[in-house]
Amino acid sequence: LEEAISFFTSKMISRVYLTCAVAYYALYFLEDGSARFDSSSFTEFQLDLTCHISYYAQDIFWFAILGCLGGILGSIFNLLVVNWTKLRIKFVNPKGYLRVLEGVVMVLITT
Repeated sequence: LEEAISFFTSKMISRVYLTCAVAYYALYFLEDGSARFDSSSFTEFQLDLTCHISYYAQDIFWFAILGCLGGILGSIFNLLVVNWTKLRIKFVNPKGYLRVLEGVVMVLITT
């Protein structure tokens, strides 16, 4: 969704949101026969936003370790993507058949 929405202007995003809201309430009115605009009927599913999980003080250490590990792995991933993009610009972009071959290889690897 982020990739697609980055090309939208703010005017387009607000129009899409308004259209979705109008469509939701129109369908809700047609299905139920009454239009209630309170917060309990806004979603189709019932939500329970309370948290019933308890943890101990020593667990915070492991949360911090997990966060640091995720940050390190994320930075390594970003470094690999930047280096891969530089290689693609240098070697793959000038030749059309290599772009097609790269697409085929990526499809074969990811499926």
